[in-house]
Amino acid sequence: MKKKMRSMRVFYQYLMSHCGIALLFCAMIGVSLFNYFVTEYGNRVYAGEVQKSEAVLSDLEAQIGLMERISYGVSHDLGYSYAELRSSNYAEFAMLQEFVRYSANNMFSKTYFLLFQGERRVYYSSNYGNNGNGAAYDVFLFLDAVLNVAEPASLYETLCEMTHQTILPLDENGMMLFCFPLRIRSSSVNSVLCFCVTQAQIQERAQLVSGGTDSFLIRSGDTVLFRQEEPEPHARGTRLLQMDSSDGRLSLEKYVDVSMYMRDLLSYRKLLIYAVLFCVLLLSATAIISHQHSKPIQRIDMLMQTGQSGSGKTSINNELMDIEYQLHNMLETDVEHRQRLNRQMRLLREQTLRLLLCGEYSDVLCDMLSQMDISFENRYVGAAVVHIPGEKPASPFIQTLMDQIEDLSTEEMRFYCCPDNQRGDVDLLLSLEKCPDNGPLDAMEMVQDLLDAENTRASMGCGSLYSDARKLAASRAEARDSLAQGQNAAMTFAATRHCFERILGCVRMGDAEEAIRLLDANVQESETTSESLMRQRCVLIDLLNMLVSAAQEMGIEIYSRQISVVMTGQNLKSILEGIRDLIFFICERVDRESSGDEKLIHKVMEYIRNHFLENDLSLDRISAEFNITSSYLSRLVRTSVGCGYKDYVLRLRMEQACIFLKQGMSTTDTCRECGYVNISHFIKTFKQFTGMTPSSYQRDAQSSMQA
Repeated sequence: MKKKMRSMRVFYQYLMSHCGIALLFCAMIGVSLFNYFVTEYGNRVYAGEVQKSEAVLSDLEAQIGLMERISYGVSHDLGYSYAELRSSNYAEFAMLQEFVRYSANNMFSKTYFLLFQGERRVYYSSNYGNNGNGAAYDVFLFLDAVLNVAEPASLYETLCEMTHQTILPLDENGMMLFCFPLRIRSSSVNSVLCFCVTQAQIQERAQLVSGGTDSFLIRSGDTVLFRQEEPEPHARGTRLLQMDSSDGRLSLEKYVDVSMYMRDLLSYRKLLIYAVLFCVLLLSATAIISHQHSKPIQRIDMLMQTGQSGSGKTSINNELMDIEYQLHNMLETDVEHRQRLNRQMRLLREQTLRLLLCGEYSDVLCDMLSQMDISFENRYVGAAVVHIPGEKPASPFIQTLMDQIEDLSTEEMRFYCCPDNQRGDVDLLLSLEKCPDNGPLDAMEMVQDLLDAENTRASMGCGSLYSDARKLAASRAEARDSLAQGQNAAMTFAATRHCFERILGCVRMGDAEEAIRLLDANVQESETTSESLMRQRCVLIDLLNMLVSAAQEMGIEIYSRQISVVMTGQNLKSILEGIRDLIFFICERVDRESSGDEKLIHKVMEYIRNHFLENDLSLDRISAEFNITSSYLSRLVRTSVGCGYKDYVLRLRMEQACIFLKQGMSTTDTCRECGYVNISHFIKTFKQFTGMTPSSYQRDAQSSMQA
């Protein structure tokens, strides 16, 4: 019995928890249905009242139209002519005999009178004798005694001056006149036909038409035709109904009570029965689900109370410990899987970056890096090598340090670390969204500050910053060379691409001498800036690749022996000799006689190189010098050097400006010598080209020469 009671208690707890949700769901459905049907009931009641109001207004319009037809009949009856009435008493008596016949057609008002404007005589549709004849009265006696008007003279003046249809209220008891000015045929005096109507008559007519005792407020313009006690305007469950007649002469207002009462709810008894049945069905399903879900808890509760199971003696502590053990193992297994997956993903990323640093650049490699949320597209990249004495790359300290370095990353500047187990160093990749003046320097300073804060006594070598991820291998080689020489140099941007484009332009034209001169100037500049041998070698290998590609574009076959001479060069001199021979070899095979354009290109380029420092060296001047069009000249320059005319002249001037500044010339003199008039424009252009101001560039060049 006790076991059954415990099971029932568990079932009751589950049932209450599920029933709470079920009852909340039933309540939401009930509220929604009730709100829907209350709204529907209110709309239906309101629509019925609209129909009643339309019928009331239509009936009032019909009654007023009947008065208009009576007025029309009187105005066209010659018996009501003023001259005819004043001619003899018999004519007046005959008119009064016929005057009451119009009352048979008017169900709205049987009391009316005719007044000739300016006259003192009134013709009334009934008299005190009730003999069915009309009667004639003095106007003031009639207004005072019959109509009980408080100010007869004022009303008489109003009627005499009336020119259009008007409704005049007479007293507070609800009496009003529907006045219709007439122009009776063959009569020289205008008249007014007035119908006497009370608010009680209007109320009786409205209730007869609407079929109830509803309260209305009926107006004709600003005149209130009927008003009854109205409900509270803002009472709960009331809606205001406003309506105009079809001709716009009458308006009706009414407050409609749309609240639902219990007697109205009884009409929805079938719907209520269905709702109750649905709730019972939902609760039954809830009870079944609760019973099924409570079985495991009932069993555990039984074991906790008795310490036994149905299959034999088993300690409840052992079973609960087994459940806890299984859960603990699942959590530990999940954590281990996550840690293993993170280690594998990190190892895969390090291996992929290692391939990139070794020069194995490919589209597949880029796709793998993109899936790891690593992208070098449209970014500046560079490499650095960090050496920490006494620590192995696989040690926990190095792993933690690499994580700290990568935590320095931002949206514009990102760090990626990968250990070099063979050399015992850590390779650092830097990716910048843009290359500001101090971007690489600031990034390396942040890393150096982190190393100093950890007291690592680390040394760091930095390579150059490139705009192509294919040059990461070269940047890494420069960084290792810098580390080996003990030069903790800052990362700088490699800007040799412009010089290489000029060399290729000369090679395409067959001008070997100019190409060799540019090559020697570039090598000499590298020596003056104390660049490492490894960096110079990488730069020359890059030039070799560009020369081979240009030769293939021109259809010139390059022998493998010529390439191997450069690749296997033991020193810088042998590499330079191999590249010079390759340049002479390509230029000798350029057929300069095949087209007259190449001779013209050679002359144009020579003219530009001789005059590019002049201020007025415009495209129109050169085209006039060689008697060609400006567009054709621009196309020749772009074909020769791979860029537009303005960019080419700008590059020549900036390179010459760099030479002048290295020689110690002031910024003002350099601006004037390079063909610039505005020194501000010169400084801005120089900074855009080199990334430095002229004074900063001159200080760096002088410090490099002194070192």
